[in-house]
Amino acid sequence: EAFNFQFIEIDINLKHHGLINKIIDFFEETNTCVYAYELIGNNDLSLELYVENDEHLRKVLSLFKEKFDKNYNSYHVSRIYEEHMSNWSPFELEEDQTNKKNEEVVE
Repeated sequence: EAFNFQFIEIDINLKHHGLINKIIDFFEETNTCVYAYELIGNNDLSLELYVENDEHLRKVLSLFKEKFDKNYNSYHVSRIYEEHMSNWSPFELEEDQTNKKNEEVVE
């Protein structure tokens, strides 16, 4: 939780891909959306939200369902409790090298 907000991810499978921008705009208007990703695969859109509490989340989802009722097949809500950083680069970050040196000293 950052600043007493809950971090939520919503993955949506849409019937009409042309609505992606309208759905992103909707979540931006709720002042909860931090990131939106268009996906290839089972889900078409992934949104990262910060909400105050469960009641706030239910209110936002209720408004979403009212506005886009017939335009999505399904959606999945996930709570994110912890994030990890992955380095996909073939090169080591300076921080990684410093951590390795510290680990060597401890051993």
